[in-house]
Amino acid sequence: MINNGARTKTMKKQKHRNYLISSNLIFASAVLGIISFFLIYLLANDSKNIMNGIFSILFIVGLGLLVRIGKKWVKFLLLALTIFGLFLMTSIADTLAHNLYGGIIAILQTVLQIVAVILLFLIPKDLTENE
Repeated sequence: MINNGARTKTMKKQKHRNYLISSNLIFASAVLGIISFFLIYLLANDSKNIMNGIFSILFIVGLGLLVRIGKKWVKFLLLALTIFGLFLMTSIADTLAHNLYGGIIAILQTVLQIVAVILLFLIPKDLTENE
């Protein structure tokens, strides 16, 4: 006879696959951020913007890690940041005018982050109640 109590303690709590997919999209956005960082900030050799770029990339990676471990509150933070970022889309037009590749990367990052947020909100509520 199998002891179910011992087995449930050793089994890992299953997370919805959207957590993994969303975190991968956020990490992909961070990789694009690193590429953009090299295209925009390092070529400009501006130390203030370099520090802002490093902080932004680390922040995105941190959010991706929180999503990966299944923190449900992160989806609300990501939603707020995404909405705020959409209001700043006018700066992408400036970036496209000055740096075509940087602007394209910024658009791709925005799309990846929007898809990640949507996937997080598609997770059934009963799977996220205890997190």
